[in-house]
Amino acid sequence: MLTQEQISCLNLIALKNKEIDELKKEVNYLKTKLEEKEETIGVLADMLDWYLERED
Repeated sequence: MLTQEQISCLNLIALKNKEIDELKKEVNYLKTKLEEKEETIGVLADMLDWYLERED
């Protein structure tokens, strides 16, 4: 039989695991958004290079 303290610890562990899972989801979302921004910056840099070469 588990003591009340052990049950409380297990509940706290479960809560912290849930928080960790939520943070992992947020990190993955932010990584995706960053990758999208990096791709956009790359496209804009290519467009600027093309424009500057055309101006020469």
